[in-house]
Amino acid sequence: MSNRRVLFVSYLYPPAGGLALPGVQRTVKFLRYLPVGKKYVLTLKSELYPDFFSVDNSLSLPVSNEVITRVGSFDLFKTLLDIRAAVAKVFRRNEGKSAKATSGMGNESAPEALYLGDVKVGAAKRIFAEFKDLVSDILTFPDYAHGWIIPALWEGRKIIKSKNIDVIFATAMPWTSFLVGFGLKVLTGTKLIVDFRDPWATNPFAYNKSTILKKTERFCENMIVRKADCVTLNTPELTEEFQSRYSFLPGSKFRTLYNGYDPVDFKKAQRIDLSVDRGKLVLSHIGFLYGLRDPAPVLNALIEIRKKNPGLASNIVFQQIGHTNLDYDLNSYVKDMELDENFLDLGPLPYSEALGHMASSDILLIIQPKTTTQIPSKIYEYIFFNKPIVSIGSKNGALARLINNYDFGNIFSDSDICGLSEFFVQKADQKAKSGELVANYSNRKLFDIRNISNKLSEIIEEVCGGYQLN
Repeated sequence: MSNRRVLFVSYLYPPAGGLALPGVQRTVKFLRYLPVGKKYVLTLKSELYPDFFSVDNSLSLPVSNEVITRVGSFDLFKTLLDIRAAVAKVFRRNEGKSAKATSGMGNESAPEALYLGDVKVGAAKRIFAEFKDLVSDILTFPDYAHGWIIPALWEGRKIIKSKNIDVIFATAMPWTSFLVGFGLKVLTGTKLIVDFRDPWATNPFAYNKSTILKKTERFCENMIVRKADCVTLNTPELTEEFQSRYSFLPGSKFRTLYNGYDPVDFKKAQRIDLSVDRGKLVLSHIGFLYGLRDPAPVLNALIEIRKKNPGLASNIVFQQIGHTNLDYDLNSYVKDMELDENFLDLGPLPYSEALGHMASSDILLIIQPKTTTQIPSKIYEYIFFNKPIVSIGSKNGALARLINNYDFGNIFSDSDICGLSEFFVQKADQKAKSGELVANYSNRKLFDIRNISNKLSEIIEEVCGGYQLN
């Protein structure tokens, strides 16, 4: 294994942080511990990350002597928009000149000639809007990173040829990384492993996509999965889903590579001096709240406690650490429900500070309802701290199976407000008596990323050696 040369195709890489952090960390952790001869990274130029990503990840690079190549982006859609804006500006200027030249001339028949009627105008506008959305979907496929495809293919091919790369490891999302990996496989014949950190064609968090776009995603996923030499997925349930949907392919082609925790990340994690009384029970959720990841069950449990025991409720605080983009204003809802003293929105914080809040909290929250194949990567960090974990999600999904198999805390459905409120009351009483809540996750070493990296190294050797995956 020591002589293998691996090219990591990862759009997300330090200094990308914030919302990009889960994707960044998986790549960084594998690079840190993967025992191969040489590691190369193909990624985006740091200054080109979209505005919704922060670029405050101060991780020292390289992490393991990897050679990092950063390439630019060519956004055809943006280029066309700029051209359209320039043309429109010229037309507006010419129209202004024409209006001055014809001012004072009679033109009473023009409104009648142009009038189409409200129904026809409305239909025309709707058809035009749908056409415009379709063109936009095509030109920005498969996601926000689409402009990276051509520059990455150009530079990636040169790296593969000049460095004698044995295998490409493309990790997504963004799904653009898969198209780059697929293109490099076609261009060079190099072995390809595609790493699904999330479902693509069956992603439950994907909203408002046109039928054409959904069909295109399914086609591309199918094409990439067929062409890849191995497909890795981060939960057994997602692996089983792919094996079922692609039953015409060998089941051994699909392999589970869990996320995991890296002990290095916690060496500098210090307990944070919380802005609340340490005698209070502190519940913390670290991560992005959006769509189905709605904290309403936690808030409703606090409302229930307040109704039954106002004095106890005032000793429970729910902290949100990370971005929030829900269908409603979270802070306004908290105010309307008179939960001001029970809720703190700390917003996004640097990773080291977020870890400090994990260490200082009493209960760590996971909000993942209505999904069956996904496990938030934060649970692996949570278990490192041996804190009680409360998960809100499906009782039959991947998260529930992990929790039940390894005794990683408690799981409640999003409708079990009574169960949640009773659990929080119980833990508040325990803290009042003992002063600190502690769990003992004896199985957590199974999810040390060093062990998972060793499994990846075995997969790479099988792929490169031409052995049958089993």
